[in-house]
Amino acid sequence: MVALLPFTDRPAATIDGVDLVLSALPRPHPLETLPASEAVEPTGSILTGHRIMGISFLYTGHIAESLPHLEQTLALYNPAEHRALAIRFGQDAGAHTLCYRSLASWFLGHPKAALADADHPVNDAHEIGQAGTLMNALALTSFTYIFCGNYAVVGARTDNLSLWQTIRMQCTGRLLERGCKVGFAHAN
Repeated sequence: MVALLPFTDRPAATIDGVDLVLSALPRPHPLETLPASEAVEPTGSILTGHRIMGISFLYTGHIAESLPHLEQTLALYNPAEHRALAIRFGQDAGAHTLCYRSLASWFLGHPKAALADADHPVNDAHEIGQAGTLMNALALTSFTYIFCGNYAVVGARTDNLSLWQTIRMQCTGRLLERGCKVGFAHAN
């Protein structure tokens, strides 16, 4: 429901001279709307909703709460149905979710599960042949390998990140701060 108010100096949005003030309205928490959307939405929308919730919880430090959403995303993910969305969103939802589940697993004290998840996104990205998925998978899984102490894997994989110099430099810095010798091959 939208509240209509008379004209003000700074409207939130204006349609035909009527101000719409959306920010003042009570909004349900995203988790409250998810069950209702699951009943009517196609799986791509539900999958995307769970993926966003999982990543949001992870980034805000609610790691235990992120894992069920990331796992639900993977349960809903069907490569035949959802890989085509990689072109629309810039990365494959399955590979992207595995990157974040890998990080969540490490943060929750499960390094073996984290490493198992970290292997799949890069392989999936090569199979898909989409650059956005590959670059994202290489960058995100590098953090899991660093956290788990697999520095050689990071060095080998970040050689492929020449387009993402910032991420490459960040990974290199993490290796150097841990006292690792870093050497990268450079393409001419």
